[in-house]
Amino acid sequence: MEKPFYARSANQTGEWETVAHHLNRAGALCGDFADEFGCREAGEILGKLHDLGKISKSFQEVLTHRRIHVNHAVPGGAVALNRFGDKDSGQLLALPIAGHHSELDSGVLPLLRRTLSGAGEAFDPEQNEIPLFGAEALVAAFQMVRKLAPLPPERPKLPDWKAGEDPHLAYMLAARMLFSALVDADYSSSAEHFEPDYLETHSAPNLDAAAALASLKTLRAEKQKNAKGDPALNKIRDDLFADCLTAAQNPPGLFTLTAPTGTGKTLSLLAFAAAHAPSQSAPAPAAVAAVDIRIAAQALAPALDALARQTRLELMVQ
Repeated sequence: MEKPFYARSANQTGEWETVAHHLNRAGALCGDFADEFGCREAGEILGKLHDLGKISKSFQEVLTHRRIHVNHAVPGGAVALNRFGDKDSGQLLALPIAGHHSELDSGVLPLLRRTLSGAGEAFDPEQNEIPLFGAEALVAAFQMVRKLAPLPPERPKLPDWKAGEDPHLAYMLAARMLFSALVDADYSSSAEHFEPDYLETHSAPNLDAAAALASLKTLRAEKQKNAKGDPALNKIRDDLFADCLTAAQNPPGLFTLTAPTGTGKTLSLLAFAAAHAPSQSAPAPAAVAAVDIRIAAQALAPALDALARQTRLELMVQ
């Protein structure tokens, strides 16, 4: 019997996770996550191709501590680019795979093309080895993936980013949503190898939008009570909060919020999301609001931590 390829070393019970198990589990989870925005097949494909680079001698030696600096993400991205086309749709699948351990960056496309052709040395710009390099190695690994984790038979449904008034923004959001689904699925499925009930113990309860909004209003009232700022600034904050609640009564769509630092964008944005959620026509356990907001990251974490204490939800801020 041929020795299997492994995705992860031994857990506390001594069991190694096979590539086949990891790809199928990540594919299922990523499909579930992406189904929330109508892209189940695309999510399944991302999950089943993302670790194709682990089907290699070099990565197997990483698991046994005989080799380091191996970029196992690039081969899967290269295969996705080849299979689904080096244009917008194919890149929408290739980029999340290639960046699932780094970042979402279209600058990796030349490396994916070079990996497909086998031109030059099999290393990325940081001198990490690309374990599957050139068409022959990639095709062999892809054929194995098709046996271990069969892909959906049809081309995946992707968001129609060209239909709206800002295709570039829509494309960017679609890429980020797919990237998020893959990273979450990969992390969760990997964690299950060491903690089988990981998803059960680390998943927040279904969103109670009304309770969340009530908690936000309570938190905001406490802030207002202790506010020592200029009355004119406080009025701007009040107006912004009220405007966001008014905007939440609109039909679902893409909303933007642009306001200066210090005007309470974080609480106003979260209030909008909580108030807007009940207006969604499709039944769902939680609402997903895509919002383009330019806000300092360091200001976001404390506000979310405060919200978590109020709503008793576990939130992860990255």
